[in-house]
Amino acid sequence: MVPLYSPSNGTGSTAWGQSFTTDSGGNVTSIKTTAIGGSTGTQLANGIAGSSMRIREWVNDVETGTPGFTDHAVSGDILETSTSTELIDYEYSAIFPTVEFLFSGTTVLSAAQPYVMEFLPGSGVWAYVKIYFSGGDYTGGRAYDINGNNLSFTRDYPFQVLTY
Repeated sequence: MVPLYSPSNGTGSTAWGQSFTTDSGGNVTSIKTTAIGGSTGTQLANGIAGSSMRIREWVNDVETGTPGFTDHAVSGDILETSTSTELIDYEYSAIFPTVEFLFSGTTVLSAAQPYVMEFLPGSGVWAYVKIYFSGGDYTGGRAYDINGNNLSFTRDYPFQVLTY
């Protein structure tokens, strides 16, 4: 999966997501990312604590359409919503700390199957992408910025999917 880089650009979208293709099957236990951020201190900690993530079935790569309808990339059936969110590798002044979204471990991801993670940022924080140049992008999926302003460059949300 994608290394946990520091993101480099905020988005202006109404829905955020990242597709990924599993290397091997397993029960998903957590997803780690540096994509939730944008402020520091208590506001950041509270916003992250109020954030969650959904794992959805992959349906398409479309980045336009009204959220809530079945015409864009984060509209697939919800397989599971994270049970809690933890700050890890956190420094009080960090803008993009590593965050771990925990799952129940009951959702089985199949090998070589695409899925979509949907970010649901809490109050005071935003989803941030990593801009990639010439060959540095994650080839197993892509970032979605539904109706946002970042549709013109290659980008990914840094993440790691942990399964057992």
